[in-house]
Formats: sequence, structure tokens, C-alpha cells
Amino acid sequence: MRQGRGQVQEVQLGATRQGRLGGAARPGGGRRGRYPGQGAFLPFLTGQMLSGVYDIPRIDYEARAYATNTTPPAPTAAPAGPRAAALVERAMDLLAMELGLDPAELRRRNLVPPDAFPHETAAGATYDSGDYGAALDRALELAGYQELRRRAAPPP
Repeated sequence: MRQGRGQVQEVQLGATRQGRLGGAARPGGGRRGRYPGQGAFLPFLTGQMLSGVYDIPRIDYEARAYATNTTPPAPTAAPAGPRAAALVERAMDLLAMELGLDPAELRRRNLVPPDAFPHETAAGATYDSGDYGAALDRALELAGYQELRRRAAPPP
């Protein structure tokens, strides 16, 4: 399918036991089909956007594009953002489980604070503004997060 990216999504997060992120590494790349020039920049953009809304002080990523016998990716809006978001958010969930922290609390501890803008990420992207804590609070409220956590908890 032309919309598929075929990217290999791997990530390692470094964090303290208290859940403060210290760094992230993302090796990998993606297939670019028969014409690798079309979209060859997508793995690079995914790496550049790896930090998402989090203040990750160090990021190391590798971006490779592979020529294959498949169709090339087709143009889409936000070609790398959803892949980077899926990557970092799943990694945050796994890290929260490993550390025994509430996933929302782990996220809150690592958000870029509102007074840090403009913010340059360790991967070189510049964010101009945001209040990610307020957005997280609103999303948790709309989702009924506390009730979801209660229902997902193992029985006593």
C-alpha cells in the first residue's frame, strides 16, 4: 500500500528510578520502495521528532532509507509525526510499567514546561509554544482516566 511507511520502530529510553528521562536512542529506518528518493527523508524526520512533548536531554537516532521492490510511500500530511508519537508514547507506557509508575504521572514529570518555549529538542527541532500539562489534564479528564485505571487494576 502506498500509504504504509514500513519503518522499523525501535527505541531505548534511559531514565532514573524516579522516572526522569535522561536520553533516548532510536536505531532503524524504513523501506522507501523502488524509488528511494521519494520519502527518503521520512526516517530522519521521525528521529528528529522522537522527543514528542517530552524534555529528553539527549537523543541519538539513526535514519536509514532502504530501496526495496515495493511501492514507494505516497505523500501524506504529517508524514513522520504519527510514527514518532506512536514510538515515544508506547515507550513511555513500557517505562512506566518497568518503574511501577502511573503512566500519566511519568508523562507529567517529563513534559516540556510552558515557560521553556521556544524549546529546542535534543534532536534539533524547535517548538514555539505549548502547555502540554494542561492538554494532558484535559485528555485525562475527557477519557475518565481514573475510572479506566480502576477498572484495569488487578483484583486485590
